[in-house]
Order: sequence, then C-alpha cells, then structure tokens
Amino acid sequence: MAADRPWLSVGVVAYNAPAEMLDRCIASVRAEATRLGRDVQVVVVDNASPRPVLERPEWRAEVVRSGDNLGFGRACNLMIEHARSDLVLLLNPDAWLVEGSLDAVLAMESDATPALYSGYLMAHGAVQVDAYWHWWTSTERALRRRRVAAGVRAIEGPSTPVGKVCGGALLARTDVLRALGPFNPDFFLYGEDADLSLRAAAAGHALLLLRELVVGHEAAFSMKESSVLVEQARADATMRLAALHRSYPFALWVRLDLACTTIAGTLGGRTSVSAASRMSRLRQVRRWGVRRYVARLDPNQVRVR
Repeated sequence: MAADRPWLSVGVVAYNAPAEMLDRCIASVRAEATRLGRDVQVVVVDNASPRPVLERPEWRAEVVRSGDNLGFGRACNLMIEHARSDLVLLLNPDAWLVEGSLDAVLAMESDATPALYSGYLMAHGAVQVDAYWHWWTSTERALRRRRVAAGVRAIEGPSTPVGKVCGGALLARTDVLRALGPFNPDFFLYGEDADLSLRAAAAGHALLLLRELVVGHEAAFSMKESSVLVEQARADATMRLAALHRSYPFALWVRLDLACTTIAGTLGGRTSVSAASRMSRLRQVRRWGVRRYVARLDPNQVRVR
C-alpha cells in the first residue's frame, strides 16, 4: 500500500438517514481507527436525500452528493470510485462497528486470495441469518431457512465460506470490486449483493464470513421510511436475479411463486408490513409479466398508495 493511501476506505450510503444514526455509524469507525492507530477514509454518499446529510467536522468524512436517488448499488459504485485505499468496507447507515471488529481486517489483509468478505451482522442480539444465503423463491426460503439458520449460528471459525455476502457489511479489495463491476446498476434496492455474490463465485472468488468483524445493525430502517417502495424493490430484485442467472422457464416460476406467496401471506395475515404494502409487490409482477427482462425500477414511478 502506498504511503499516502489510507489503510481502509469505509463507505456509507445515506438516504434520509437521521443525523444521530450517521453519528453512531461514523463514530464507531473513528473509534476503531483510533484504537488501531490506522488512517481510515470515510466516504458518505448522500443519495439525494430530501433531508440532506449535514457534514459534521468530527466525522472527518468526504460527503459526495449524488444529485439523484441512485439506489443502493449505484451509490456504492460511486463511493468505490472515490476510495483511495486498497481495501473497501461498505456499511449501512444504521450499522456500526463493535469494538475490536477491525482486528479481522488486519488478519485478512495479507491474504491475496480473491474474495469478498462479509461482516457478522447482529440485530437485537441475534445474527442476521438471511444476510449469508440466497433463496430463489419464498417457498424455498420457507423450506430451507431453519437448517441454514442453524448452520450460520454454529459458525465459530474466523473465516467461513457462505452462500452470499451482505452489501450492508461488505469488505473487499478495491481492485477486486472494481474488476467485478462492482454492483449491477440495474438493481435499485435489494438483490445487488446477491447478484454480486453470484458473479464473484462464478469468477472463482471465495465468499467468506468474518466471524470477528462484528457489525451491529438496527435493521429495517428503509422499511420504516418507505415500505411500499421497499416491497416493490424486493419483488423486482427477486425477478431480476432469476432473469439474469437462471433459465427463462425458471424465471417464470419465480414470478408465479412470488405472486402466489404474496397473496397467500396477505390473506393469512403472515406479514410484518401493511397488507397494502405487501400486495404492492404484484405491481412489479405485472410489470415483468412474461418478458425476459425489463428496465430498472424507477422509484419516481412507484405509487405509495
């Protein structure tokens, strides 16, 4: 690493994130950098927030203003363009580093194996199991999740292969990310990390969970802000992943499963969001129809009611 480069570049994408949330996130990064005596670059991408990010001197951060709501993946790509370190760590704004967590970065930085790494995300005292595996349909998730969850909770080793890395706590070498794209700009919100994981694995890169890189996570912040947009973005991502990575007949099955499980879950009351928000997924199912591929979801065209 060149002498004038920071040891690590940390990126945070913010859209209407409360100031106290960003304070917690960035303060945790600064505390870890101070503890280790390392120079860390912090880049905050303000994703055209209606409530703009107000830079604070104590952050010692570069605030990049996108001018438009780029979505998560495109905003991360913008951050990675600004990264000056050989290593990049992406954090959600509602996430924070637990004391001692960056020791895991010290341990992996000498490993030249092409890989993507994920932090160990903890929400309300429990590991976020769904961050580390990908399911194609809700039916598959219902059938497999208990077994997958048991495997994730049993992880003890410092570095363990997983099925997917999480964009909300993603660590990688900058050159590896740039070579991969990094994120596919066709994804607006959700699914971009699953797509990146699938492409990385196909290119021969390892997908590894760093057990000691512990990241606290408030979780569901975006859902609180705009549940209809989130539900439609999730539906679009589900169908887009299948269209990109599976056969056309399988992609059609994914759309059918999505429609059926959405209706069944709503009628059965098995939903953590309002019925209207959940049923709004069907607007994206109609948009995709039987087409092989469709344009990126436009948040400005998503009706909130």
